Amino acid sequence: MEKAADLQDTDSLTLKFKFNPKLGIDNPVLSLADDHDPYDPWSLERPRFCLLSKEEGKSFGFHLQQELGRAGHMVCRVDPGTSAQRQGLQEGDRILAVNNDVVEHEDYAVAIRVLSGWC
Repeated sequence: MEKAADLQDTDSLTLKFKFNPKLGIDNPVLSLADDHDPYDPWSLERPRFCLLSKEEGKSFGFHLQQELGRAGHMVCRVDPGTSAQRQGLQEGDRILAVNNDVVEHEDYAVAIRVLSGWC
């Protein structure tokens, strides 16, 4: 019985997510992976998913850069207090896909369009 009581105590620490269909449609979901050495098979990471939202007229709170000769678009800065920071996006992460649209091998301009929801 003590174990059940312990579980109830941690219930308040659990983050709750309430799905809002409008936010799910209007805001891209990112698929990303940590930066790794392509020649080191032990450094490969599984992609993780981040659900980001943004307020009208604001950004998601991260900045991208593209490195020549590297796949994906690297997160070079995450703004404090933004959806990107709250969802665990980190500098060095690579954006692989947005809403099931793979952008890993796309030009930078295409990736930005997809992230902006213009396509």
